[in-house]
Amino acid sequence: MNITASHDETGMGYNTDTIKRLTSLSDIAAQNGVKLYKSGREYVGLCPFHSEKTPSFQIFIGHDGHQHYHCKGCGAHGDVISFIEDLKGVSFTEACAILGGEQEADTASIPNISSLPESAIHDIYEGIEPVPIEDHPFKVGEWQPLYNPKRAAESGNNDDAFRKIKPSLVHDYRDANGKLYGLVLRADLPGGRKETPMVRHVRLPDGRTVWSRFPFTKPRPLYGLESLRPEISQVILVEGEKARDHLMQATNRCVLSWPGGTNGARHVDWSPLKGKDVILWPDHDEPGYKAMLHGDDEARKPILPIAQMLGRLGCKIRWVDISKQNWPEPLPKGFDAADLDYDKAAFENLMRACLTDWQEIAERAEAPIEAAPIEQQPLEPAPARISDTQSVAEGIDTDIIPQPDPDWMHNLTFNKDGALVKHSTNNHLSYLEHHESLKGVISYNAFALRTMLVERPPWDWMHKTRFEPRPIEDADYPRLAQYMEQAFGLTPKPKALEMLVDTVAKANSYDPLEDYLFGLRWDGIPRAANLLSDYFGSKESTYTNIISRRFLISAVARALNPGCKMDTMLILEGPQGARKSSGIRALFGEDFFSDHISDVESKDAMMEQQGIWCLEVGEMHSFTKKEANAVKKFMTQQVDRFRPPYGRNIITAPRRSLMVGTINPDGAPYLKDPTGARRFWPVMTDRVQREKIEVDRDQIWAEAVCMYQSGNVWWIQEEEQDLLQAQQQARTSGDIWEGVLAASVKYNATSAGYYELKDAIAALNLPIDRATNLHFDRIAKVLRKLGWKLVAGSTTEFEKVAG
Repeated sequence: MNITASHDETGMGYNTDTIKRLTSLSDIAAQNGVKLYKSGREYVGLCPFHSEKTPSFQIFIGHDGHQHYHCKGCGAHGDVISFIEDLKGVSFTEACAILGGEQEADTASIPNISSLPESAIHDIYEGIEPVPIEDHPFKVGEWQPLYNPKRAAESGNNDDAFRKIKPSLVHDYRDANGKLYGLVLRADLPGGRKETPMVRHVRLPDGRTVWSRFPFTKPRPLYGLESLRPEISQVILVEGEKARDHLMQATNRCVLSWPGGTNGARHVDWSPLKGKDVILWPDHDEPGYKAMLHGDDEARKPILPIAQMLGRLGCKIRWVDISKQNWPEPLPKGFDAADLDYDKAAFENLMRACLTDWQEIAERAEAPIEAAPIEQQPLEPAPARISDTQSVAEGIDTDIIPQPDPDWMHNLTFNKDGALVKHSTNNHLSYLEHHESLKGVISYNAFALRTMLVERPPWDWMHKTRFEPRPIEDADYPRLAQYMEQAFGLTPKPKALEMLVDTVAKANSYDPLEDYLFGLRWDGIPRAANLLSDYFGSKESTYTNIISRRFLISAVARALNPGCKMDTMLILEGPQGARKSSGIRALFGEDFFSDHISDVESKDAMMEQQGIWCLEVGEMHSFTKKEANAVKKFMTQQVDRFRPPYGRNIITAPRRSLMVGTINPDGAPYLKDPTGARRFWPVMTDRVQREKIEVDRDQIWAEAVCMYQSGNVWWIQEEEQDLLQAQQQARTSGDIWEGVLAASVKYNATSAGYYELKDAIAALNLPIDRATNLHFDRIAKVLRKLGWKLVAGSTTEFEKVAG
């Protein structure tokens, strides 16, 4: 593109007016992968700066006569130069050069465009592609080579582009599943300066893979995203990776940050925080308050504050007003969460002093660019989904209205007059699945086998309280039918509507238990083997270590491999008040735990299992033999089959729960049947540490997931049977031979720990010529209960069981 050089308004640099006049923003956007649809004089498409499914990105002619863009979803906006700045992560000057603008040539301080280095004219990242990798070599205080695309562009030689960097801080950016995305390094420079490059593992045009300075793709990921589990409702947001790491380690809260500092906030994918309670903790300086709370009204590129962007996502906002605390001396500029030295209690005190009330976030009224109104097709309007944080739609948001997704609307069914067919199943499903006011509202909980409303439905407008996901109720169906008739003119039949909702829900299913377990990342510290001794107060032994590991792996196996065989039950013994139930509840979590079940021989018990990971069976010591046998039968079932109330079909659900028994022992044996006792893993507990379990719960399960995925089994191995049987037999109703043999063992066992069968026969006054295999088996069982087993290869000599 040939452009005549001329002065801009500053008298130096690029002539931006010429660039904007001669460069089509819609063409540039399309060339960079934005699929645009023509809508009157405007263009509509999916925003390249954040993740979305419904187009909210618009290109329009502003009052200055040039094309501009604006995204209603993330607030990104500007002209063609801003677009390249945001998309490529380059400076204003580099963006102008990429667009082919010419620089002023008669000012000595500014080189002629012909003398500009290649890096100022071309995209220095062209041909470089990120490559996934599991780990990285960067460590604090150690030198590592790092590729610099800018140096490569300037020298024309990739080998000259490597410089070593010695990071003082290393921050891993990971996705929600814990996979490595990239890094932000901090390197200290002379004069107290620092640099914080974004780094990714990339493939160069010559095929080599290297670690390179490379800007994160927009929208950029949040820092700490792997810690944002689905069940977490409250998040603390701080400025800077260092502050995030410090606060998270000190408080064990879910703390997040973002890359790029205050100027990078508008390039972040905030969607994972949708509907969350967010506590903003800005740095104690003007840029920090502007980025989080007030925005920036600078003329060329106004910035929306983070609070407003989150408000659009239905977040409830509070912020930490650090000035509310009585400090012994004035706080320095830039004071942040990393400057505090506190424990968890001190943090809670600070929050009570400095945390504001919930804020209602109003939209900014200033329109950074005046936009011409969009020409829309005459569609029947439907009210937008009502968010929990109401906003005042003013300024630019009233000028730019999101268009419906054109793809799904092309597939609607119309009559010969061009009107929507009211009774069309295709139309009903299409609106339920795709219309902005309904899309994403209905989902299916594949763990609980329930259709859920996961976002506030548009017919629930009368409730102003915060919406929590809930199962769909009978009353929702007529309200939904009413809404579809009033908003779209569609009239689905009530009975058909239930099936339509069920279809849409199952196409949008989720599994909270799988999401929880797959979202964990183990820190490498072993905890599983000592679950019972460290957290439930059991005396540590080889037996408790085995049971701890097998129990945790079995729970993960049932969660991730539904219906797998697991016919055993952990029994926690301990006095009343030992907090056995509280400990198990804390380990599995409130959402996945239950201590109530109907008659185990009824279909109700099978229905109640759904959505439960752990079921506690209490007071097992008081069970009759019949009740104990019923529990054992229920425990061995791998699949639940039942017909829900008003259901049309029988549901077959591979079981995902396990059972844990609790007992207040009175000294009497409680296992009634010696044969069935093998299904129970009894452990004595004392002083269960619920609070410690709550702190370490995620790491306990993270380790268990790793053990399961590594192929560890969850059933007792042959070499472990003797330890288990000794514990089971100690709780089994006695044999009249037990006392006699116990006395004989005490008297006749050798100091080396051996006992002869002939001594047992003599103690029982059993004539040797009348003894049968039944007698020998009975003797062996009693001795096993007393802690003795046959010596390998022998039929007449017993040895003491170790452990």
